[in-house]
Amino acid sequence: MPKIADEYTVFKKNVNGKVVWCVYYRDPITGDRLNAISLQKIKRLFNTGRKGKEPIKDRDEARKLAERAYGSKKMQDLVLHKKKTNSVLLIDYVKSVWNYNTSSYIKERIEEGAHIEKTTCDQIYNCFVKYGEPLIGKSITLDSIKEDDGKILSDIRSKIVLIKNISNSQKNKILQALRTALDYAFRKRIIKSNYFELLKNTNAVRRDEEKPLTTDDVNSLVTYLNSSIEKDTYDRWKYMVCAVSALTGLREGEVLALQKRNIILKEDDDCAVLEVTNAIKTSGEYGSLKENRGNRKLKKYVAIYLSLAKEMIAFCEKNPSYNLINEGEQYIFWDCLHNFKPISRDRVKRVMTYAVKCSDISNKERNITFKCFRIFNATYFKNLDDTKLLLAQNHLGHYSSKTTDRYYARETEEGAINRFKLIRANVVLSKEELIAS
Repeated sequence: MPKIADEYTVFKKNVNGKVVWCVYYRDPITGDRLNAISLQKIKRLFNTGRKGKEPIKDRDEARKLAERAYGSKKMQDLVLHKKKTNSVLLIDYVKSVWNYNTSSYIKERIEEGAHIEKTTCDQIYNCFVKYGEPLIGKSITLDSIKEDDGKILSDIRSKIVLIKNISNSQKNKILQALRTALDYAFRKRIIKSNYFELLKNTNAVRRDEEKPLTTDDVNSLVTYLNSSIEKDTYDRWKYMVCAVSALTGLREGEVLALQKRNIILKEDDDCAVLEVTNAIKTSGEYGSLKENRGNRKLKKYVAIYLSLAKEMIAFCEKNPSYNLINEGEQYIFWDCLHNFKPISRDRVKRVMTYAVKCSDISNKERNITFKCFRIFNATYFKNLDDTKLLLAQNHLGHYSSKTTDRYYARETEEGAINRFKLIRANVVLSKEELIAS
């Protein structure tokens, strides 16, 4: 038998003002320290009745009990019980934190006064389940993260950054899900280190370095769709959706939510006005509407070509279920499979991807999405003159021009040229230029 000192250690512990003799054993193979056990509990297992309840007198009695328990086959399961580990899977823990209905984290944050929306939590949860869970797998536990000092998390972040065919926003949702969950685990002392720095968001292309769509780019996209899709066919919606957004800067959800009653024809002015009051929800029931809120105006008006508006109305009236829907409430861009609902956002994204590939514009260093039409509109007005920013604000339906300038309007070469034309009348380099001006 090995030396007693190598097998276990006996020690005193103060529990609620009482001195309790305890022992911890070592794994006979690895030598790792196992769970601490009360020797009083061991004494009760060996002795029944009053004798088992008598307190341990001294260290000698404690050692004899510890040695007896170690040599007893009956006590092996107790004395060689390994220390508890955080064997909870990382993916399960993250999902439990972001489950809005059951999460203790969300409940605590709401009690603290934080405003946490179910929609936001569902988006992060679904994004993590779809992209993060398959990438992380079922082999990583909270305990394994602690043991390798965060190297696993660094590898996970690198893999997330390299995921193809998803946006930076989706990548950052996965990282946010991990970051928040592990920060909560740290505050609850489930793990001993905070790995916040290892899970920073991916750096998207800086806004001032992005190359917005030019007038030629937009014309190329819309012209390609117009010429490649025959009139009076169902696929004509692909051209009309993009044309409306290119002219107005409407959001994808706002275009898809347009109904017949929202089109006001103005024959005298050779145009039509669109009354925008709703948008399609990004989550929840397919095709459901949401009221505009936040930095969006509750109602706004934008104008389009009269010919385009008439084509939209004709397209709307071809809906097989047109007469079954209340007059004026028929969706302009109805779904061929679900006549009572609008076309899905995913179909619009596929159209944009296809149009960019087939048209003459270059998408190098640019991620061209439907939102680019909105950025194009803001940038176009700003390039006319910086004082036209108010026009861009009203055109896009923002409450503040700061939103328009900060998140949508881009700095371009055209804008620099227009500003130069305004300033050159006051700054001349020679008499000839003074005469010319």
